[in-house]
Amino acid sequence: MKRARIEDVLPLTALQEGFLFHSLYDEDACDVYHLQFAFDLRGGLDAEAMHRAADGLLRRHANLRAAFRQRRNGETVQVVPGEVAMPWVEVDLSALPPDRQEEELASILAADRAQRFDLRKAPLVRCQLIRLGAQAHRLVLTSHHILLDGWSLPLMLRELFTMYSDGGDHALPAVRPYRDYLRWLGGQDRERALAAWRGHLAGLEEATLLGPAGAGRETVVPEEAVVELGAELTSGLTAAARRYGLTLNTAVQGAWALVLSRLTGRADVVFGATVSGRPASLPGVESMIGLFANTVPVRLRIDPAESLRGLLTRLQDERSALADHEYLGLGELQQLSGIRAELFDSLYVFENFPAPAERGGPSFQGLTLAGAEGKAAAHYPLTLTVLPGAALRLRLDYRADLFSRATVLGWADCLRVALEALLADPDAPTASVDVLDEAQRRRLLVDWNGTAAAPAKQCLPELFEAQVRRTPKAPALWRDDAAVGYAELNAEANRLARFLAVQGAGPESVVALALPRSPELLVALLAVLKSGAAYLPLDLGHPRERIEMIMAGARPAVVLTTLDGLSRVPAGDNRWCLDGADFRAALAEYAAEDLSDGDRRAALRPEHPAYVIYTSGSTGTPKGVVVPHRALANFLAAMAELVPMSPADRLLAVTTVAFDIHVLELYLPLLAGAGVVVADRDEVRDPALLAALLRRSRATLMQATPTLWQALLSEHREDARDLRMLVGGEALPAALAERMREVAEEVTNLYGPTETTVWSTAAELDPSRVGAPAIGRPVLNTRAYVLDERLRLAPPGAAGELYLAGEGLARGYLDRPALTVGRFTADPYGPPGSRMYRTGDLARWGGDGRLEYLGRTDHQVKIRGFRLELGEVEAALTSYPGVVQAVAVVREDRPGDRRLVGYAVPAPSGLDQAELGAHLRRRLPEYMVPSAVVPLRALPVTPNGKLDRGALPAPDPVARVTGRGPRTTREEVLCALFAEVLGLEHVGVDEDFFELGGHSVLATRLVTRVRAELGTAISIRGLFEAPTVAALARRLHRDDDPFETLLRLRAGRRGTPYFLIHPVVGLGWCYTGFITRLGADSPVYALQAAGLTGDGQLPRSVREMAEDYAARIRAAHPRGPYRLIGWSFGGLVAHEIATLLQAEGAEVELLALLDSYPAADGAVPSGAELEQEILAALAAGPGGGPSQPPVPLTAAAVAELLGRQEGPLAGLGVQGVEALKRVAANNTLIARDFTPGSFRGDLLAFRAGRHGGEQPPSAKAWAAHATGRIHEFDLDCTHQEMTAPAALDVIAGVLNDRMSPTSG
Repeated sequence: MKRARIEDVLPLTALQEGFLFHSLYDEDACDVYHLQFAFDLRGGLDAEAMHRAADGLLRRHANLRAAFRQRRNGETVQVVPGEVAMPWVEVDLSALPPDRQEEELASILAADRAQRFDLRKAPLVRCQLIRLGAQAHRLVLTSHHILLDGWSLPLMLRELFTMYSDGGDHALPAVRPYRDYLRWLGGQDRERALAAWRGHLAGLEEATLLGPAGAGRETVVPEEAVVELGAELTSGLTAAARRYGLTLNTAVQGAWALVLSRLTGRADVVFGATVSGRPASLPGVESMIGLFANTVPVRLRIDPAESLRGLLTRLQDERSALADHEYLGLGELQQLSGIRAELFDSLYVFENFPAPAERGGPSFQGLTLAGAEGKAAAHYPLTLTVLPGAALRLRLDYRADLFSRATVLGWADCLRVALEALLADPDAPTASVDVLDEAQRRRLLVDWNGTAAAPAKQCLPELFEAQVRRTPKAPALWRDDAAVGYAELNAEANRLARFLAVQGAGPESVVALALPRSPELLVALLAVLKSGAAYLPLDLGHPRERIEMIMAGARPAVVLTTLDGLSRVPAGDNRWCLDGADFRAALAEYAAEDLSDGDRRAALRPEHPAYVIYTSGSTGTPKGVVVPHRALANFLAAMAELVPMSPADRLLAVTTVAFDIHVLELYLPLLAGAGVVVADRDEVRDPALLAALLRRSRATLMQATPTLWQALLSEHREDARDLRMLVGGEALPAALAERMREVAEEVTNLYGPTETTVWSTAAELDPSRVGAPAIGRPVLNTRAYVLDERLRLAPPGAAGELYLAGEGLARGYLDRPALTVGRFTADPYGPPGSRMYRTGDLARWGGDGRLEYLGRTDHQVKIRGFRLELGEVEAALTSYPGVVQAVAVVREDRPGDRRLVGYAVPAPSGLDQAELGAHLRRRLPEYMVPSAVVPLRALPVTPNGKLDRGALPAPDPVARVTGRGPRTTREEVLCALFAEVLGLEHVGVDEDFFELGGHSVLATRLVTRVRAELGTAISIRGLFEAPTVAALARRLHRDDDPFETLLRLRAGRRGTPYFLIHPVVGLGWCYTGFITRLGADSPVYALQAAGLTGDGQLPRSVREMAEDYAARIRAAHPRGPYRLIGWSFGGLVAHEIATLLQAEGAEVELLALLDSYPAADGAVPSGAELEQEILAALAAGPGGGPSQPPVPLTAAAVAELLGRQEGPLAGLGVQGVEALKRVAANNTLIARDFTPGSFRGDLLAFRAGRHGGEQPPSAKAWAAHATGRIHEFDLDCTHQEMTAPAALDVIAGVLNDRMSPTSG
């Protein structure tokens, strides 16, 4: 086949680099950057003439013939062949009925869009002509966006039909070549442009993202929604813009910036915008066909006091100042911004060119263009395209896996409302603009918050006593596997309640409970509530200092504990041990009847406190949350609706009473006639004991944190089968949610802070939902608001702070009025006088009306279900004399492994880690003690002087050592390539490519270089997922087939390849050390034996093996010449391959033998030596590491060694090693029966100089089997060390000298 003449080689524009990156990012995925236009043609059509006209487009425009190729150095260029025919397909659907025609047409168009272009092969444009009838056709023109922009399409269409009508291009003006634009581009003042953009982006602190970080890299075919704004609004906006000296584009762009500000909660927003890129200074540019467009960031700071008109004027001025500099690539601009990840994930497009469909139905030789339909997309999660016309249309292309259609349409409504506000009062301050219309407000405040019901009028004691009367003998509680009935439990609680009342407990007083998890704890809880007092649970596992602090703040009237717990409780009056003999005897004297208000110090009312729970405080002082009976009763009523129970149910209670979710476990069953099984402390801590209790108790319901569910289901999945599962207390990972759904009868995800009484929202897990589970909708008598910083309602899909209101609100913080006022504020959306609680949690409403949890707005976090303030941890760190400055963070360096980590700047005297740990354990509960404290010379800060939490290093010192060098040959190559592409002197194996300054263009270049040097087809996606040398090397190992017969170790350039034949064990990985030592132009291949996987037929002779290998070598390099190298047994095979190739007339320019001899006894080891040669080959293995393992080793030891190396043979195992021994034994056998032929030429023989006490064999033995000279080289090594680095340095040096063009 004749190869096309290369007419030109062109550089790429910035946007072409971007399109190339996304095309290569995942070559198995769809490519969204296809432009497809279908033209509806009416009238008689000459198909051949149309085909010739389409070919004419490619003849006229050289850049439409371009293919995109990577040079060896990683640079990509446009290669333009002199001639390329337009791919042309004709399809006839005229025989089908109209409905079938439409189906087939839709199928053809979809298949065409899905068919990827190979950017390396021209042309990147194709045509289909679909015949629908004698007078009806559909012409489909599809191009990759890398060739064309939207402006070019009507120009192409005009040329196409002109050439169709005229039979050629004689009526068309001469083409101004695309190269002229590229020349103009190369002549621009880049430094001036960089300075302009640097100033524009200065101070930008974070990206503006609507979806999750990193989502913009994924390629997903978007869905589309179209909204019309109406002719009246459009004409009003057009007139207003003209009146104020603004473009319509500026008006819509500014309104979109306002919407983005509201959606993201940020006053400094940035989004992408497509610019035409056609410079006015280039004559005729408006009629040129090609890709001129570019994507640039639009950054707008929203000043709440600035008027809308002022905001838009400033936006237009800022864009005008940058207009001459809009040719720079987005990757460069992102680097200038200092933002490590993507700057934005939404793209704004204002179409300012005439669409073909709106040309008034032009006719060409009796052929009429009756309409056109276009399809284009982008990789961004959201693309907003504004389509001008009498009525503006908004086309929103969105990732359906990230946003629902309802959410996206809601954003379009927000844009419409913002534009209406601009029209209504352009001088209004931006802060006054509400982007929600009445329908959206009603949805947020009424439809999704419709939980109102009559508030509870009874307190928990009355509710429980009513259940006692209904089921007096039903089992309420299990004690030592024996049931305690409702009446018995009630009587015990009544006696203790009467005792407490005598001791001074009652409404508005506090009783402290320092009790272990046991059935007696439930009796005490009920007793305190019956007395009218509020209980204060104390966890005796907490440090004494913390318990003392809590007791001092709460000032309990009575303390109940045990004989064992007495020493942990601060000294004071009214301390009683429930297990004391005297106390139990005294208690028996009290009546067992229910208490009335007359038996209490005062009447019990719903407003009185039911319990006080202490949580972590940001200043280092815990704060007590006071929850009233009204809130408690409302919560239990809500849970009874959500989790209905019956006397047949048993709930296994596993939570400490210091955590408020115990309220559901201990009280909800007792209001339904169900039973409670209390797990003790040991059972909760040991999943095996807990699983045994589940089986023994026959529990039907259990509530726990994700951490506990994870531990239980990891090892005891079946013991939890068919449970009803409640989960809350911390964010529920998607993987755990899926596991729970597989096992449980039903799973309910719960959310709520202590300040709003346990749980405030709930969601039954939806099996169809992808990603993190929702936290659901508000429960009974609860209102949930997602608000921005000005307490305005955030639109659905927008992140904001979650506020909760309703009957569940706590009173506030015990004796902390200022703190209470700061967190419990007036509710602007509720009844007069109502309050709402500021949770500090980030959330958003999903399109289905369910809340989604997004994280914390402050530094309050949850670990294992316990909420803690990082400030309290930091206060404990800095209270240690050896710490000058400290910060605490929660890290998740491995998925699902959330760890609390401290960072400390030590005092000059130094930091004693052991002493610091003891200090923290004295001050903090176990869950608040950091798992590691990392000493730092200084805390990292941002350019604005704020703490840069993202720059805090991982705590494991082994995991991040920036100077750690390569450990294997492959890592050595990758380190060099990373450094080369990034322009650095050296790169460590643990340093992140993108953190070192890598971006999309450099990523494309690196992938090209890796493919060239290592011959490995890594994708750009693979680089993003494994951005360090160490991770990438492991990934490449996973992708390798370690047992492939012809194993390419390095792709090389166009030099003559080397073929290296395996030693007796059959593996070729021992040759990887040659990758960095042989001339870079030459590919390097290793031949490996059949049977390495333990099955398959083994060759019966060396000749049979050589014939197979020779055929594979010819397939890889058909014309020669050939370079062959063999070590040990491999030398025999290499010699035989050489004679076979020569017999066929091929040239063998190199035959090199490494410690290999023609006599069988010298060619292969035997017995124990054989196993040691296996070990030598494996140890050098895929990494080519220099270290030699100790000898001798067994097969099990070899397998264990490989498992530690994380290479492609890591999973070989003992059976794999045994398979190698089988191959080696066969090779030993066939070697003994082999007699070499005669090689015509010189032979290089490398000899191991150290053979123990024996005289090393002489390479002269090969003289009888070669017609030329035997060049012998002695190496200071053993036979097993022939492929170690020191030996390879010598061998490769000789080979490079011999094979260089100037040698000889």
